[in-house]
Amino acid sequence: MAARLLLRWTDDKGIAQESGTLGIGRVAENDLVLDSTRVSRNHARVTVSDSGAIIEDLGSSNGDRIA
Repeated sequence: MAARLLLRWTDDKGIAQESGTLGIGRVAENDLVLDSTRVSRNHARVTVSDSGAIIEDLGSSNGDRIA
């Protein structure tokens, strides 16, 4: 079975990523844009493949936390 990353918000919107990469950050070029001063312009990258998902910090000041 292929890995799948699903990010969902309380208003029932979300992003599903089955393969490839998902950019996270403050600027519009990212796939997931977060409007917060705690988030770097290009904060992190999630790579999804058949074997799972890898989160890579892109040199952010505040690091990454998964809850």
